[in-house]
Amino acid sequence: MAPRAPEHRECVDEYTAYLVVDRFGGLTLRHNVDSSAGGQVDYLIVEDGAVVGALEVGRSTSPARPGNRPRDTSFSAPTLDNSWDLTCSPDAAPTWNELEKLVIPVLQRMEIGGRTAGGPWRGLSRRSDRELAALNVLNAEVAPTIPPGSTPTVRLTIHRGDGSTPGPQTPLTQLEQWLADPGDDQVGLRSKLKATGLARRHAFVWTDDYTLDGVGHRLDDLPDRDPDLPAEVTHVWLASASTGWSWAPHRGWRHVAHIDDAHRIAQDADYSR
Repeated sequence: MAPRAPEHRECVDEYTAYLVVDRFGGLTLRHNVDSSAGGQVDYLIVEDGAVVGALEVGRSTSPARPGNRPRDTSFSAPTLDNSWDLTCSPDAAPTWNELEKLVIPVLQRMEIGGRTAGGPWRGLSRRSDRELAALNVLNAEVAPTIPPGSTPTVRLTIHRGDGSTPGPQTPLTQLEQWLADPGDDQVGLRSKLKATGLARRHAFVWTDDYTLDGVGHRLDDLPDRDPDLPAEVTHVWLASASTGWSWAPHRGWRHVAHIDDAHRIAQDADYSR
């Protein structure tokens, strides 16, 4: 079943989070149109017709990070049989619009030849390896099996060396710090959740930190401890451009799936309502 269209006053960050949680995450969300002066939560969680929780969407950004730094990205590739993960050098980022159309034929030939990996990190003995090197693609690997009916996706990650990428404890610590910060966005998120008086209060946080510098894969590893959350937050979600985590009491950490699909649907949606 196709997802519903964005509703009145529903922004792209909210709608993408809705797709992740409602369509792919198993919770039923009802968009909560904000018409009050003090602000209301973005979504109410509904079970059997009753409101049982609330979800507020935020975004953790890094103001000190230069705006012109290249970002990891992904694009749909319906002409491929598989999804692929590509590790690129920073030199590839300025021409990623060109890279999308140039790399597809290379990956198609690799699929026809039965190859599941290639690139200069694996040698330059084959034509496809040399072509990937010319495009500043350091490594290409077939991604894990995609769900039936899903469109294959090519995920591009920047490699910036192997000595400074943080482990899973760092994104958890940064998430905790962001949620507890006295900034306007965080105070607003916490106060909106508290005002609901509901027992289940979810914070869904988009992060820009782990879509950069080749560290997005660090969200593939789950933390080994529970989060230290503000009293106003009982459940938490952390999502980047392509991967993420969710945590709930008595259940612990889980990976967040289908974020690429949610971004693709949201990017193609009409927000004119």
